[in-house]
Amino acid sequence: ALEAEARAGASPAARLSLWASWVRQAGEAGARYSSKGGHGCTFAEAVRQSCALEEAVQRCLQPPLDPSHQPQLEALFVALMPNMASGDAARMLASNVGQISRALVDESADVVLAAKRVVFSVIGTLKAESPSTEAWLPKLQELDRQAAERVARLRELEATGNDTAKLRERTRFSLELLRLCESKLDMVSKPLPSTSTSGGESSGEAASAAAEAAERLRE
Repeated sequence: ALEAEARAGASPAARLSLWASWVRQAGEAGARYSSKGGHGCTFAEAVRQSCALEEAVQRCLQPPLDPSHQPQLEALFVALMPNMASGDAARMLASNVGQISRALVDESADVVLAAKRVVFSVIGTLKAESPSTEAWLPKLQELDRQAAERVARLRELEATGNDTAKLRERTRFSLELLRLCESKLDMVSKPLPSTSTSGGESSGEAASAAAEAAERLRE
Protein backbone atom coordinates (compact mmCIF):
# COMPACT_ATOMS: atom_id res chain seq x y z
CA ALA A 1 0.00 0.00 0.00
CA LEU A 2 2.79 2.44 0.87
CA GLU A 3 4.68 1.60 -2.33
CA ALA A 4 1.50 2.19 -4.33
CA GLU A 5 1.08 5.59 -2.66
CA ALA A 6 4.64 6.47 -3.59
CA ARG A 7 4.22 5.40 -7.21
CA ALA A 8 1.05 7.49 -7.49
CA GLY A 9 2.94 10.65 -6.56
CA ALA A 10 4.31 11.41 -10.01
CA SER A 11 3.52 15.11 -10.47
CA PRO A 12 5.25 17.78 -8.36
CA ALA A 13 1.97 18.66 -6.63
CA ALA A 14 1.23 15.00 -5.86
CA ARG A 15 4.74 14.52 -4.50
CA LEU A 16 4.43 17.47 -2.13
CA SER A 17 1.06 16.23 -0.91
CA LEU A 18 2.44 12.73 -0.28
CA TRP A 19 5.52 14.01 1.55
CA ALA A 20 3.41 16.27 3.78
CA SER A 21 1.11 13.35 4.62
CA TRP A 22 4.02 11.06 5.47
CA VAL A 23 5.76 13.69 7.61
CA ARG A 24 2.49 14.28 9.48
CA GLN A 25 1.94 10.55 10.07
CA ALA A 26 5.53 10.06 11.20
CA GLY A 27 5.01 12.75 13.82
CA GLU A 28 1.80 11.34 15.26
CA ALA A 29 2.60 10.19 18.78
CA GLY A 30 1.15 6.83 19.75
CA ALA A 31 -0.01 5.90 16.26
CA ARG A 32 0.61 2.24 15.46
CA TYR A 33 0.80 0.54 12.09
CA SER A 34 1.07 -3.08 11.04
CA SER A 35 4.55 -4.27 10.11
CA LYS A 36 5.35 -6.98 7.58
CA GLY A 37 5.49 -9.47 10.43
CA GLY A 38 2.07 -8.42 11.66
CA HIS A 39 3.43 -6.59 14.70
CA GLY A 40 2.65 -3.04 15.67
CA CYS A 41 5.16 -0.38 14.62
CA THR A 42 5.40 3.33 14.04
CA PHE A 43 4.67 4.84 10.65
CA ALA A 44 8.37 5.58 10.07
CA GLU A 45 9.23 1.95 10.83
CA ALA A 46 6.52 0.75 8.44
CA VAL A 47 7.97 2.94 5.69
CA ARG A 48 11.50 1.68 6.34
CA GLN A 49 10.33 -1.94 6.20
CA SER A 50 8.89 -1.30 2.74
CA CYS A 51 10.39 0.16 -0.43
CA ALA A 52 8.04 3.15 -0.33
CA LEU A 53 10.70 5.76 0.41
CA GLU A 54 12.91 4.48 -2.41
CA GLU A 55 9.93 4.65 -4.77
CA ALA A 56 9.04 8.16 -3.61
CA VAL A 57 12.55 9.52 -4.10
CA GLN A 58 12.81 7.89 -7.52
CA ARG A 59 9.77 9.96 -8.53
CA CYS A 60 11.83 13.10 -7.88
CA LEU A 61 14.01 12.37 -10.90
CA GLN A 62 11.20 12.81 -13.44
CA PRO A 63 9.94 15.47 -13.64
CA PRO A 64 12.98 17.14 -12.08
CA LEU A 65 12.79 18.26 -8.48
CA ASP A 66 11.92 21.95 -8.21
CA PRO A 67 14.63 23.61 -6.06
CA SER A 68 11.87 25.27 -4.03
CA HIS A 69 10.64 21.81 -3.02
CA GLN A 70 13.98 20.74 -1.56
CA PRO A 71 13.06 21.76 2.04
CA GLN A 72 10.01 19.49 1.91
CA LEU A 73 12.12 16.56 0.70
CA GLU A 74 14.65 17.30 3.43
CA ALA A 75 11.85 17.24 6.02
CA LEU A 76 10.74 13.86 4.66
CA PHE A 77 14.24 12.43 5.11
CA VAL A 78 14.47 13.75 8.68
CA ALA A 79 11.06 12.31 9.58
CA LEU A 80 11.64 8.83 8.15
CA MET A 81 15.38 8.15 8.26
CA PRO A 82 17.03 7.91 11.70
CA ASN A 83 20.52 8.70 10.37
CA MET A 84 19.26 12.02 9.00
CA ALA A 85 18.07 13.49 12.29
CA SER A 86 21.13 15.66 12.86
CA GLY A 87 23.77 17.52 10.94
CA ASP A 88 23.50 18.46 7.28
CA ALA A 89 22.96 14.96 5.89
CA ALA A 90 19.28 15.46 5.03
CA ARG A 91 19.97 18.78 3.32
CA MET A 92 22.88 17.31 1.35
CA LEU A 93 20.87 14.30 0.27
CA ALA A 94 17.88 16.38 -0.83
CA SER A 95 20.22 18.74 -2.69
CA ASN A 96 21.97 15.88 -4.47
CA VAL A 97 18.67 14.28 -5.48
CA GLY A 98 17.73 17.61 -7.04
CA GLN A 99 21.06 17.91 -8.83
CA ILE A 100 20.73 14.41 -10.23
CA SER A 101 17.19 15.07 -11.41
CA ARG A 102 18.18 18.24 -13.27
CA ALA A 103 21.24 16.56 -14.79
CA LEU A 104 18.97 13.89 -16.30
CA VAL A 105 16.69 16.27 -18.19
CA ASP A 106 18.29 15.64 -21.60
CA GLU A 107 19.57 12.13 -20.97
CA SER A 108 18.46 8.92 -22.64
CA ALA A 109 15.99 6.53 -21.04
CA ASP A 110 18.80 4.08 -20.28
CA VAL A 111 20.77 6.68 -18.33
CA VAL A 112 17.66 7.78 -16.43
CA LEU A 113 16.87 4.18 -15.52
CA ALA A 114 20.43 3.59 -14.32
CA ALA A 115 20.29 6.76 -12.21
CA LYS A 116 17.00 5.65 -10.68
CA ARG A 117 18.61 2.37 -9.67
CA VAL A 118 21.49 4.21 -8.03
CA VAL A 119 19.13 6.46 -6.08
CA PHE A 120 16.97 3.48 -5.09
CA SER A 121 20.02 1.67 -3.74
CA VAL A 122 21.39 4.68 -1.85
CA ILE A 123 18.07 5.43 -0.16
CA GLY A 124 17.65 1.77 0.75
CA THR A 125 21.06 1.80 2.44
CA LEU A 126 20.59 5.08 4.28
CA LYS A 127 17.14 4.30 5.65
CA ALA A 128 18.45 1.27 7.54
CA GLU A 129 18.58 2.16 11.21
CA SER A 130 21.93 1.54 12.86
CA PRO A 131 21.68 0.67 16.54
CA SER A 132 23.00 3.45 18.74
CA THR A 133 25.74 2.96 21.27
CA GLU A 134 23.06 3.37 23.94
CA ALA A 135 21.21 0.38 22.50
CA TRP A 136 24.31 -1.77 23.01
CA LEU A 137 24.79 -0.95 26.68
CA PRO A 138 21.82 -2.96 28.01
CA LYS A 139 22.97 -5.97 25.97
CA LEU A 140 26.50 -5.75 27.33
CA GLN A 141 25.18 -5.30 30.85
CA GLU A 142 22.97 -8.36 30.47
CA LEU A 143 25.92 -10.42 29.25
CA ASP A 144 27.94 -9.23 32.25
CA ARG A 145 25.10 -10.13 34.61
CA GLN A 146 24.76 -13.63 33.20
CA ALA A 147 28.52 -14.15 33.28
CA ALA A 148 28.68 -13.02 36.94
CA GLU A 149 25.96 -15.54 37.80
CA ARG A 150 27.94 -18.36 36.16
CA VAL A 151 31.14 -17.34 37.96
CA ALA A 152 29.37 -17.27 41.32
CA ARG A 153 27.80 -20.66 40.67
CA LEU A 154 31.16 -22.14 39.67
CA ARG A 155 32.72 -20.92 42.92
CA GLU A 156 29.89 -22.52 44.88
CA LEU A 157 30.39 -25.83 43.10
CA GLU A 158 34.13 -25.75 43.67
CA ALA A 159 33.51 -25.42 47.39
CA THR A 160 31.08 -28.35 47.59
CA GLY A 161 33.21 -31.24 46.37
CA ASN A 162 34.38 -33.00 43.22
CA ASP A 163 31.94 -35.87 42.72
CA THR A 164 30.83 -36.79 39.21
CA ALA A 165 27.60 -34.81 39.32
CA LYS A 166 29.36 -31.66 40.55
CA LEU A 167 32.07 -31.97 37.90
CA ARG A 168 29.44 -32.36 35.19
CA GLU A 169 27.59 -29.27 36.43
CA ARG A 170 30.85 -27.29 36.64
CA THR A 171 31.61 -28.27 33.03
CA ARG A 172 28.19 -27.07 31.92
CA PHE A 173 28.53 -23.70 33.67
CA SER A 174 32.06 -23.30 32.31
CA LEU A 175 30.83 -23.84 28.77
CA GLU A 176 28.01 -21.33 29.29
CA LEU A 177 30.50 -18.81 30.65
CA LEU A 178 32.72 -19.33 27.63
CA ARG A 179 29.80 -18.74 25.25
CA LEU A 180 28.87 -15.54 27.07
CA CYS A 181 32.47 -14.31 26.85
CA GLU A 182 32.54 -15.12 23.14
CA SER A 183 29.29 -13.19 22.63
CA LYS A 184 30.68 -10.17 24.43
CA LEU A 185 33.96 -10.33 22.54
CA ASP A 186 32.09 -10.53 19.24
CA MET A 187 29.99 -7.50 20.16
CA VAL A 188 32.78 -5.23 21.35
CA SER A 189 35.22 -6.22 18.58
CA LYS A 190 32.92 -4.86 15.89
CA PRO A 191 33.09 -1.18 14.92
CA LEU A 192 31.01 0.92 17.27
CA PRO A 193 27.67 2.00 15.81
CA SER A 194 27.63 5.52 14.50
CA THR A 195 26.65 8.24 16.92
CA SER A 196 24.28 10.94 15.70
CA THR A 197 27.22 13.05 14.52
CA SER A 198 29.23 10.37 12.76
CA GLY A 199 26.03 8.89 11.37
CA GLY A 200 25.24 12.22 9.79
CA GLU A 201 28.67 12.39 8.28
CA SER A 202 28.44 8.90 6.77
CA SER A 203 24.97 9.69 5.45
CA GLY A 204 26.29 12.86 3.88
CA GLU A 205 29.10 10.93 2.22
CA ALA A 206 26.60 8.46 0.82
CA ALA A 207 24.47 11.33 -0.42
CA SER A 208 27.47 12.78 -2.24
CA ALA A 209 28.20 9.33 -3.64
CA ALA A 210 24.77 9.31 -5.26
CA ALA A 211 25.56 12.49 -7.18
CA GLU A 212 28.98 11.19 -8.18
CA ALA A 213 27.49 7.91 -9.39
CA ALA A 214 24.95 9.74 -11.51
CA GLU A 215 27.69 11.90 -12.99
CA ARG A 216 29.66 8.78 -13.92
CA LEU A 217 26.63 7.42 -15.72
CA ARG A 218 26.70 10.42 -18.03
CA GLU A 219 30.33 9.92 -19.05
